[in-house]
Amino acid sequence: MLRKTLTLSLLATVGLSSCFTEDSGTLSLKLTDSAVTDADNVVLSVAGVTIKGPDGQQKFVFLGDDNEPEAKSIDLLSLTGAQSMELVSDWSLPAGEYQWLRLDVNTQDDGDSYVMIGDTPHEITIPSGELKLVSGFSVPANAAANFTVDVDLYKGLVLSNGGYKLKPVMRLIDNAQVGHVSGIVDGNIFADNSCATMAVYAFAGSDQTADDVFGDAGPDLVAWVDTSASEYQYELGFLTPGSYTLHLACDPADDPEVDDDVTFIADQAQNVEVQNNTTMTADFNL
Repeated sequence: MLRKTLTLSLLATVGLSSCFTEDSGTLSLKLTDSAVTDADNVVLSVAGVTIKGPDGQQKFVFLGDDNEPEAKSIDLLSLTGAQSMELVSDWSLPAGEYQWLRLDVNTQDDGDSYVMIGDTPHEITIPSGELKLVSGFSVPANAAANFTVDVDLYKGLVLSNGGYKLKPVMRLIDNAQVGHVSGIVDGNIFADNSCATMAVYAFAGSDQTADDVFGDAGPDLVAWVDTSASEYQYELGFLTPGSYTLHLACDPADDPEVDDDVTFIADQAQNVEVQNNTTMTADFNL
């Protein structure tokens, strides 16, 4: 009788242990971008996604129509503002904490990943060799995790020695907690300040002082003002809900590797409260 009791107890323990190790969730990923204005296209050849978590490294490889590995050629400049594209959908993974996420970008061969200026392509190199995001994330047991990866070209794409390098400047946004800001900039502000271009800088917190993108005091996000239509519009996408200060910059030649003196328009700062799953409106008027 004693032996039977022990046997049943061991079986129960093994069953519980097996249940815990088999707990899983799903991961879905989208991709977006903070734009630059001095390029016509910024194309990345992405072979897949690699993550590191409870079971070590795991890789999601993109497949073609023939079910063979095939990289996605993605123009990041088509994914600005609140635009995004799906990278991974419902990837079944062990539940738990994940240390990092990497976009597996091809840069070895000519024409893999490049910046297009007019009709001329310029190869992209990644100095670290990896486009890795190390902020970490969780996959919940028996539930879904949904994130957007923001590749911040404005801070990460740098012209160096005649070529372009892409630093791993990225954000991981929880799609369950995200909002957007859009608005119109009065054309008279352009005329009065003799601006050729303008950008909206968003800083976390109310009444924040404006600064360039170099260093820790730089903006959380930058959006260029689109002057191609009759109304000059901008859109800041994928912001964590909370308070932000928006500043309007005139002709910002803002090198992420240099402490620049950016011209911000006086009396055009405003506070905005970003709300979850909502696009807030913040116009700049004279």
